[in-house]
Amino acid sequence: MGQTTRTDYLASNEHWAPDLPLAVREERWPSRPSYGLGRIDRAHNAVEAARQQAQIADQAFALVKQQAVYAALQEGLTVRATADITGIPKSEVGRIIRSIRDASGEHKRTTNALFNAPEVRRRVKDAWVLRG
Repeated sequence: MGQTTRTDYLASNEHWAPDLPLAVREERWPSRPSYGLGRIDRAHNAVEAARQQAQIADQAFALVKQQAVYAALQEGLTVRATADITGIPKSEVGRIIRSIRDASGEHKRTTNALFNAPEVRRRVKDAWVLRG
């Protein structure tokens, strides 16, 4: 079996609907497993870059959940009401509450350095943008 070049793959009607224009194929290709074809030399860097982006997204998600639970606590909502409003499972709401309160019930004033990265902050701000 010979190697297929990226150009050949995009041009092939074996892999795409015959009537699909090249520009549309190029637009859709990044969502297909074959996108790495002919780029094995970049595979390690691509995987590492995707891993870093996933970590940033995970950190922003965790922080937004903490912020949502904190806001609910400040409003006096119950764990159940917080879970209903945020869509976070009740058990997780409870864990988040324990993570942001100290033994006396007061809110901790600690900051996680990972959450302070500029890209995490940008994603958090984007998450809180009011949508129509």
